[in-house]
Amino acid sequence: MLRQAFDLHRANRLQDAEAGYRAVLERAPDNPDALHLLGLVMRGVGRNEDALQWLQQAVEARPGFAEAHYNLGNTCVALGRIEQGIAAYEQALALQPAYAMAHYNLANAYRSIDSLPRAAEHLHKAVRHDPDFFEAWHNLANILKDMGEPALAVNVYRKVLARKSDLAEAHYNLGLAQLSMGAFEEGFREYEWRWKVASFPSPKRDFVQPLWNGSPFPGKTLLVHAEQGLGDTIQFCRYLRQVAPFGGRIVLECVKSQAGLLGRVFEDITVVPSGEPLPPFDLQIPLLSLPHVFGTTLATVPASCPYLTVDPVRAARWRDRLGDGPEAKVGLVWAGNPRHGNDRNRSMSLRDLLNLPMVPSLRYFSLQRDRAAVELTQLGLTKVVPDLGAEIDDFDDFAAAIAAMDLVISVDTAPAHLAGALAKPIWLLLPFSADWRWQTETQESPWYPTMTLYRQKKAGDWAEVMARVSADLLAAADEWTSDDGVAVGG
Repeated sequence: MLRQAFDLHRANRLQDAEAGYRAVLERAPDNPDALHLLGLVMRGVGRNEDALQWLQQAVEARPGFAEAHYNLGNTCVALGRIEQGIAAYEQALALQPAYAMAHYNLANAYRSIDSLPRAAEHLHKAVRHDPDFFEAWHNLANILKDMGEPALAVNVYRKVLARKSDLAEAHYNLGLAQLSMGAFEEGFREYEWRWKVASFPSPKRDFVQPLWNGSPFPGKTLLVHAEQGLGDTIQFCRYLRQVAPFGGRIVLECVKSQAGLLGRVFEDITVVPSGEPLPPFDLQIPLLSLPHVFGTTLATVPASCPYLTVDPVRAARWRDRLGDGPEAKVGLVWAGNPRHGNDRNRSMSLRDLLNLPMVPSLRYFSLQRDRAAVELTQLGLTKVVPDLGAEIDDFDDFAAAIAAMDLVISVDTAPAHLAGALAKPIWLLLPFSADWRWQTETQESPWYPTMTLYRQKKAGDWAEVMARVSADLLAAADEWTSDDGVAVGG
């Protein structure tokens, strides 16, 4: 009966297999194989809570059943019970130490709770027991990159690609590791694989017009289309100035909230908000492919700032709004888009900023949008940190508000890029595993000369970062006060 039910299971006749396993259990309630396989059927039809019960009975019936412990771990993780899943994987490995798949999934569980060293440990074991386990090699490289070891990660990515040269995810992640090391020319070349990665956040645009390769295009129209986040558009729109000498007409497509700012700054470029009809064009290129086309290296980053400007009418309005007091005006941004894939690491709570020095020479303003009012109100800080975010209409307005500040302190999100592009002093607060564009270890950015980087020394530890920021801010405020009007800088 068990064999018949198993054959039905293998044929993906899950309903019939379930009936067969239940028939076995009517005669032998403690049969560990039937309990285990019925649990797998429940998983196959999406009934994870039921699967959990059957798998728990299976390991109780046969405590030495490594595969059942492993599948119990998979089910716990699927239900979000990570610690329970880790315990089940550990039990499976105690029974079968060379169980490569259990090491692999245990590593994934540890990674989900940001225990990267433990994840790396088990991925090393997975590939030791199964040297051809490409997914484990790739995940090991990803973990090493996230642990701030890009050079080691690059070696592992190359090991993967030596055997599977068309693995788009490995090429893309190799590019990210190289970029974080400052190897821009190689990194931007590998970064072009992003369009073949299924999980890449920006969908590929299926234009029939050919991709621009950097050749002159006199008499033709080039469409440059923004991709990914708002900060990416701000950071890389600088390349439009390098495109202009190649002749022809340039059209930039970007989100509506940035179209006014970029249309005003790049007067000789046609700016079209996303979703609106595009004019006829002959060539096209994604915005973040321009560094590759121009062969950008660390030494040739077009870092001249400001490359964005402020609308004088809006600037005057914001100056009037904030007043001309002698205090240094400090704009605060503590959270980015919650839909960003790494938002839980890059964003912080307003509570994390509460250690900033409250001294007469400093005035704080919230430039935070969307979430700001709630946190400011909950913590009773609306009088100490006035909420300006609700008064900001678009990025042209945002630029004018930032220009009215003496200093911006921000997590890794679009306003930080905007401050850098305006050559405003900006202190950037970075998680332990920062985005590739901020490289590793350095306190300066090749992209923004007025930016100072404050990195977490330990994952999740914003307190130590803010202690350094507070000390530096006090020293800068004292210098600003003594210099009678010198803006606070990094």
